[in-house]
Amino acid sequence: MYERVQNLTRIEIENFQSIEFISIPLHSTGVHWINGKPNVGKSAVLKAIQALFTNVSNHKYKEMIRDGQDFFRVKGYFGEDDWVELVRGENDNYSWVLDGQGGMLEKTQGKVPFEVKQYYQLYWTGDKIKRNLNFTLVGDQLFFVETTSGDNTLILEKALGTDRLTRVGKYSDTEKREVRSELRTIRNFHEESDNKLEALSLEVSDNEERLEGLNRLERTLEIEINTHSTVNNLLTNIQQLAKIAQVIQSVEDNIRKVNVEELHQEIKLYEKVDVLHSKQERLAQLQDLEEELSVNITSQQVHELEQEIKDYERVATKASRLIKIQEDLERLTSSLEETATEYQELLQAKEDFLAQFEVCPFCERPMGEEHGSC
Repeated sequence: MYERVQNLTRIEIENFQSIEFISIPLHSTGVHWINGKPNVGKSAVLKAIQALFTNVSNHKYKEMIRDGQDFFRVKGYFGEDDWVELVRGENDNYSWVLDGQGGMLEKTQGKVPFEVKQYYQLYWTGDKIKRNLNFTLVGDQLFFVETTSGDNTLILEKALGTDRLTRVGKYSDTEKREVRSELRTIRNFHEESDNKLEALSLEVSDNEERLEGLNRLERTLEIEINTHSTVNNLLTNIQQLAKIAQVIQSVEDNIRKVNVEELHQEIKLYEKVDVLHSKQERLAQLQDLEEELSVNITSQQVHELEQEIKDYERVATKASRLIKIQEDLERLTSSLEETATEYQELLQAKEDFLAQFEVCPFCERPMGEEHGSC
């Protein structure tokens, strides 16, 4: 804020509407009376002062330029050393020297520089009051665009030296209005927050209910999955039992195809194996005896011994085959017994599992009815 604020003491106007050039000294009291005939430029003077204090928008400044010219200039003096100058048209700038500090703003675009605005004190906590536009027309009418009666009173009080009290009062009223506005904003914010909190609480409650429903559904699906897995395992076991039954049936068919009479004959041949073993031992003994006693064995005896050896080899072959068949038979019998036991256990497990249902999971008929193949 500048240390002092001077009243407007002189105004220079050039190429502004009907004014070619004029320099007007102003009274130090700050209250002025402009008098003159119609169309001599009284309103142009006031508009030029208004332009100096508030600038002119880009789409209106051309209306202010005097016909045949390409710019207008307004320069205001405040005391002996301070001045502000506005040029619009071909050139567009503000220039000033205020409290010994000079400056310039090129291309104003219809705006007032901050330094100039601060010196003018055009704004007091947001309340727009044109403090330096202290002019009056004939009939005690204070001229300014959209000047209110309150502004007129403030201008008069400034001329009488009582404007500082009014500014303080206005500042206090403005602060009160701002505080009330802030309080209304805070109340509205709290109301909106409460409404949002209530809506969020309802949403959380709805989400909790949905979550509980999803948990129930998850538990139901888990039970159904376990049941489905059990049913699949049971079906797999039944299929395995069917395959085992087929194997058992095949073994039984093979057993039925075995000729018992041939087995008996082969068993008898097997009994002869021991006899052949004895004969073989006897032959070995005779050979030893022949070597010892140098006894000549006849060709007939040799032929008989060779024939017995061949018979022994045939019987030994059949005996080996018979032993293998007997081992296979014992193995199949043991496997059949184990399969039968497992089959009975699976049948019992099936009955225990089906006892848990009122409806058969395979054919969907009541458990008390006949189910056929299932």
